[in-house]
Amino acid sequence: MRSWAIVVGMDSYPGLSGQSPLHGAVADACDFAEWALDPSGGAVDPADLYFWTRPWPQQQPGALGTYLAGALPHWFNRTEPSCCKASPDQTRGPNAEEIVLTAQMIGDDLRAAQFELDAEPGRILVFLAGHGLRASVYNDSKLQTCFIAEDFRPAAGNMAQGLVPCDSFRRSLRNRRFEEVLLFLDCCRSDPQMLAIQAMPLCDLTNDREDLGWSIGHATQDGAKAYETEGLPVRGAFTKTLMNGLRGCRNPTTQSLNVEHLDAFVRINIVDATSSGQSPYFDFLPKNEPLIVVAGVPTMQLVAKQGPLVHLDRLASGELLELLQHGTAPSVWQGGPYAAGTSAVQLPSLPDGIYSLRVVGDPNRETLFRQPGRTEIDAP
Repeated sequence: MRSWAIVVGMDSYPGLSGQSPLHGAVADACDFAEWALDPSGGAVDPADLYFWTRPWPQQQPGALGTYLAGALPHWFNRTEPSCCKASPDQTRGPNAEEIVLTAQMIGDDLRAAQFELDAEPGRILVFLAGHGLRASVYNDSKLQTCFIAEDFRPAAGNMAQGLVPCDSFRRSLRNRRFEEVLLFLDCCRSDPQMLAIQAMPLCDLTNDREDLGWSIGHATQDGAKAYETEGLPVRGAFTKTLMNGLRGCRNPTTQSLNVEHLDAFVRINIVDATSSGQSPYFDFLPKNEPLIVVAGVPTMQLVAKQGPLVHLDRLASGELLELLQHGTAPSVWQGGPYAAGTSAVQLPSLPDGIYSLRVVGDPNRETLFRQPGRTEIDAP
């Protein structure tokens, strides 16, 4: 399946937008783009990566540096008279219309080619880092996460330009365009003080229906803020954790990472990036067969964390314990036999995953837990 990517990072905004500076969004966009270009990551061809930040990044190493030094793919640009396309303007960030219509334009070309003999399905990765809020689209009362783009002007009226309505955006991309749509949104989801604010209806929802095959990773809960890391280098807490998951988290049996497992990894591990209490989550369909985000061996080694303390009150004298990752043999740890009165045993450091703690010889007695997670559990 051919993959495209739209990657945007906004550390600064025009004064009329009313937005304060950020410090990690451009770095986040660069990191995601580097992963997207990696054949062992997003596997996006450089010609299919649409990258735009404000400010434009300084010289970058690796695949992204090579990409930025070459001819960049053209975005939608209404002011270009001949073809409505142009390279990203490095003196500013992208407008909301440029983000939405560039992605839809790619999808329209893909849809037009679907009857060709060599046609293949496509997926698109959309990464947006910057400021955000919740608002409804004009003529629709439902609130949705809106990414704040270059042309946001909240004082111009209660219908604000410069907002990318992300639920509508996702639906438009999935609607007869891409087979798989994955959005990653590192932005606040605060409710604006201007309760009547509405986003302009930029997205093409003609003949729209709720198709399966999509995911949206939200940096935080409804109405809440997203934070940057407290130490240097500054990064978005969500993206820093997300990238660790994309590079290092895999199901050991399938060597793949789906959105459900990525969701669990980010929710559990974001505490390492921020003490703010930020609580990210992923919404996705289908639930019974979540999309695979990346397949193949990890490209980084995650630091294993201490396993939980196991209370042994329920064990009979002489019983043994074994620990299985994802419920599959062989066991990754064994303990015992334990004498009567032994109070607890500390499990060793364990890679992230789902574990089954069982009594040896009695598979019906087991305790399931997720690592990292609880610091104490009871033996079965």
